[in-house]
Amino acid sequence: IYDDMLVKSGTTFSFHTHLLDVQCTGGHVDYAICMGKSGLFAVKAAAYVDATGDGDVAGVAGADDIDGEQE
Repeated sequence: IYDDMLVKSGTTFSFHTHLLDVQCTGGHVDYAICMGKSGLFAVKAAAYVDATGDGDVAGVAGADDIDGEQE
């Protein structure tokens, strides 16, 4: 169902893809460098959705680590 919703919305997505690196300017991700079954590729977008479950895009981009724990 979710895949169909993405397709109908016109969203571009990729399964079985690994994030290798990001290129940033001024705290903004310009490109995500990825590896998939088809090989190495770069993604440029106005917004990125990190569905890794671990915050990999933010971590590779150098964002502060926020784990939800209060000191």
